[in-house]
Amino acid sequence: DALAEAVAQNRLDFVITNPGQSVSLARQYPLAWLATLKSPAGGDNLAIGAALVVRAHAPYRHWQDLEGQPVAAVSENAFGGYLAYRFEADEQGV
Repeated sequence: DALAEAVAQNRLDFVITNPGQSVSLARQYPLAWLATLKSPAGGDNLAIGAALVVRAHAPYRHWQDLEGQPVAAVSENAFGGYLAYRFEADEQGV
């Protein structure tokens, strides 16, 4: 929250942050990406991972099963821990 506030008030010349935070900030404020880190391991920079974990005996097997159910997340600002799930849930109409 403090980072978003500082960006909103134009108190920063540049920001070094994680992909999730940079996407979130870029949706709210006019930012330009100057550089991104390229992994020395290579691979697809567009791929991310997230997991939705339920108990083995839970009745949830499909996105639609989650409609109206409570969900716990790491943080509303966590990229893989919440934002990626939220995006996919929206895409699935949940």
